[in-house]
Amino acid sequence: MASSKILVTGPTGATGSAAVVELMQRGHEIRALAHRQDERSDRLKRAGAEVVFGDLLDFDEVRAALKGIHRAYFVYPIRPGIVQATAQFAQAAKEAGVDAVVNMSQKSAREDSLSISAQQHWLAERVFDWSGLNVTHIRPTYFAEWLLYLAPMLKQGDTIYGPFTTGRHAPIAGEDQGRVIAGILSNPEPHRGRFIPSMVWSSIPMMR
Repeated sequence: MASSKILVTGPTGATGSAAVVELMQRGHEIRALAHRQDERSDRLKRAGAEVVFGDLLDFDEVRAALKGIHRAYFVYPIRPGIVQATAQFAQAAKEAGVDAVVNMSQKSAREDSLSISAQQHWLAERVFDWSGLNVTHIRPTYFAEWLLYLAPMLKQGDTIYGPFTTGRHAPIAGEDQGRVIAGILSNPEPHRGRFIPSMVWSSIPMMR
């Protein structure tokens, strides 16, 4: 497998940071697009990643970040603007000749969702699909790390109280998501155009 120059957005977050580590271990050259300089971005520099700074809503900064990039991981923070950011990223990726993108979506993404976030993720998927890029959409469920937010409740017993009905749920850790992202970006062609929910991620060759 030939190494590639890969752009990782959200490189200081749970999935992006794990993807950077795994991709570098696989021998890829990494450019990390961070939002601001802090200890987490400094850690990426010390690890050997090229760290650049910018906002996914700034088209010129996104274009600059994607220049010379072969493949990319796109993840947008929990804030308004995902459809605009996706359109700008897709256009810049096409201009740069990027040959594969992994898009972080969510399992609940659908056009008729009552959740604005889920509907916006569905629209962002469509933008990537219309772009003609080689895109793989991953659709994780609730992140395992988020259970830490409920630690005080869990310490009081074995019941989690929330606005949900009964059902089964399989949270996935950011580290495992990073391995999946790295696996797809290392060999993207078998996953071209796929929508991959977390329950079938075991089919992705996560380990080198």
